[in-house]
Amino acid sequence: MDNKKIFISYSHKDKELKDQVVSHLNAIKLPIDIWVDKSEIDAGDEWEIKIKNAIEQSEMAILLISTDFLNSKFITEKELPWVITRKSLYNYRVIPFILKPSVWDEHEFYKTLEVKPKEKALIKYSEENGDRDEILVDFAKEVKGLVGKVEEPKTVDESKLFYKTFAILRVLELYNKDEEYSFKLTSNLSI
Repeated sequence: MDNKKIFISYSHKDKELKDQVVSHLNAIKLPIDIWVDKSEIDAGDEWEIKIKNAIEQSEMAILLISTDFLNSKFITEKELPWVITRKSLYNYRVIPFILKPSVWDEHEFYKTLEVKPKEKALIKYSEENGDRDEILVDFAKEVKGLVGKVEEPKTVDESKLFYKTFAILRVLELYNKDEEYSFKLTSNLSI
């Protein structure tokens, strides 16, 4: 795959901290592109499709966790299901990176993954004495080491499988809300 990417998921309210993480990742000259929505989506683009495509084309995702991230409807209802689906179907690495103190550990999905930084949230590290930069340098080096460990995707038609899986997940979600509508959808869904 020629255009490997790292997908960065974050709340726009955490832009300043996201910029610090991305700056350190860029400084280490990763052999992989970093995909961040604000730099990759142009005026007039269908932004939701661009984000979905970026997840499909990425080899790993870094989730920049904060309370605003956890409260984002778009992240929790769109991005995370896409990321979780990709993780369940492929050798897709997902790295939660804790920006600010939050209740991330109350969410089952994050409990199953190794989070960074281990001791405390990034914002708790001092900028003045260089502690924050030290954490970010270590993280960038770790990510660089992981890039070589990412395997190529399986040789199935990824996009069809991805969308069918997502459709099934969506039907299951709707089933809980409206049983009659769900039956109509599932009767027309062929796998």
